[in-house]
Amino acid sequence: MVDFSVIVTFVVILGTTGLAAGRSFWRRYILPLYLTFILFFFCQALFYSYRQYLGWRDSAPGKYLLPPYQDITYFIQYALYRFWSHFLVALLFSLVVFCLAVYFNRKHQFRYFEAEEPYFFALAVFGVGYTGLLIYFPLLFLAQLVISHGHALLFRRLERISFYYLWLGLAIVTILIN
Repeated sequence: MVDFSVIVTFVVILGTTGLAAGRSFWRRYILPLYLTFILFFFCQALFYSYRQYLGWRDSAPGKYLLPPYQDITYFIQYALYRFWSHFLVALLFSLVVFCLAVYFNRKHQFRYFEAEEPYFFALAVFGVGYTGLLIYFPLLFLAQLVISHGHALLFRRLERISFYYLWLGLAIVTILIN
């Protein structure tokens, strides 16, 4: 299922980062947006778990999967696997790539990323979800390879190519492919 709220958010961010005021805006508000994204997906998983519980409770065969017929741990395991696992894995990967990006950027005197780029990267990793990561990371590698080699062939010099506009753009492509 394509989550259009993620795509719309990424498109809005991409559209506004090209503006001069957009960059300073996102430097201030990308962390609250990232935390809002996490809260949104937490509430979504909680809502789906609650709806599943109500569905099982109100159906004739489903009520035998809940207490007093079954232990509540059966439902909790089902909800964790069905609704929470993709959210938690994506959140974990998102936090790991964010921490690694910030660490290496600071270690090398901020020459790898702009101030808001680690947040864009973490937001993209979180937005594509667990299964989307299997497409997103090879797509990043391929984009870097094509862009850097194309730039080197065209201009006959090697330069560092910024991913500023590619983090979220490739995330949109990944969501649409996935």
